Amino acid sequence: FALGADDISKIASGEDPMAAMQAYIAQNLQTFRTRHLLALLDAAFAVGGPLVDQKFTATAAAGPTPTAAESISITQVVQALNLMGERSNRITSIAMHSSVYHWLMHQGMLQFSSPAGVGTGSAIEWGGGGIGVQSPGFQYFAGLKVVVDDMITAVPGGTAGDAKVYPVYLFGDGAIQEGIQKEFSMEFDRNILSKQDIASCHYMWAIGIPGISWVGTPAQIAAGSIDPGPPQLPAQAFTPTYAHLSDLRIPGNWELRWSHREYVPIIRMETYSPFGGVYA
Repeated sequence: FALGADDISKIASGEDPMAAMQAYIAQNLQTFRTRHLLALLDAAFAVGGPLVDQKFTATAAAGPTPTAAESISITQVVQALNLMGERSNRITSIAMHSSVYHWLMHQGMLQFSSPAGVGTGSAIEWGGGGIGVQSPGFQYFAGLKVVVDDMITAVPGGTAGDAKVYPVYLFGDGAIQEGIQKEFSMEFDRNILSKQDIASCHYMWAIGIPGISWVGTPAQIAAGSIDPGPPQLPAQAFTPTYAHLSDLRIPGNWELRWSHREYVPIIRMETYSPFGGVYA
């Protein structure tokens, strides 16, 4: 990819636009990698995908607000871990949208007490007393390290007015691997006629899940359409030599290469959060 700015933009803004754009490069590269990985995960756990049997789906009644029992919980996580049998102990982290994370935070902040006094017949109730929690944040849930990323968006296609369904991923160490063919590099130049500073960035990488393999063919790009990868307007239809995000999301483009799915330490949960909003 490339970036550039002219002297007029620098004078008008009073800032150095090239420096500002360079400051976002690392963040943008992380966004590119995450988008690539989520497309791959969507395909792997979709119907017909190689890991569909390692997906746990919670159920909730129709309506805008799921109950605590229907939302993400320890019980749901253990049910999901059960899909991997004895290999569930390989799972070490859990990744989720902030709406799911904040519900867990809310649950962790709840206090319990016995308003009528502690006794053999007294009821234990949430809220209203107990010991205050000093820190609202947490780094682990159900023994798993928590990763929060709002790019893990709600599952599309829900019924209007119903609570959104969110994917939550459980990973083991080494479940995702990245290969770099050529390290990141930047080259700078200046067009003295247009008074523009230009930078060109080059980074050759790939993210994959050990245990599943690409078996598809990239879809043909129609003439005059915008390529979903690098923006361009092809003069005629052509089939690219590399896969785009739309290709990565097709379950049939991937197959399980290991003898058992449990060897791939990734589980997908589809669950709810009372803070997650509703489908429009």
